Amino acid sequence: MYRIVIVGGGMAGLAAAWELCQGPRPVEIVVLEGSDRVGGKLRQEQIAGHLIDVGAESMLAVRPEARDLIAHIGAAALLEAPATNAASILARGVLRPMPPGSLMGIPRSAADAAGILTAPELARLERPEPVPALEHDVSVGDYVAAVLGDAVVDRLVEPLLGGVYAGHARRISL
Repeated sequence: MYRIVIVGGGMAGLAAAWELCQGPRPVEIVVLEGSDRVGGKLRQEQIAGHLIDVGAESMLAVRPEARDLIAHIGAAALLEAPATNAASILARGVLRPMPPGSLMGIPRSAADAAGILTAPELARLERPEPVPALEHDVSVGDYVAAVLGDAVVDRLVEPLLGGVYAGHARRISL
């Protein structure tokens, strides 16, 4: 029997442990986790009175591989498909749909961001600054802000990247 130690009880570590258990040889697996819980960045938080799954990617419930894994570990009854597949942004107290055709949070046209951005912010989005030359590493947020303005980063890019990568636009390398 093999003894295997996996350092890190995040989703990658747990998936590795599960995969190793599926092999033809019996294994003993020890998962070492430095925090008080497994799951890594995936967790649930109370947001506006609702319990919401948060973290990097959470789980794309429409992918058959993800659904099959959940069923295989005996948790299929716990899986809840999202009520909608449309992303929304809370802007100035109103839940608004993510602008259609957005690329990493950047709308294809300023009009698509109406209601999320103010009139002056929309005007700034319509007149982008020249794209700066890249002479060193820069964050996604700083780069987008230089071209399209801080509001695009704060109200469109940040909510999307925070949900997808569980990070901050001004800390994620371009």
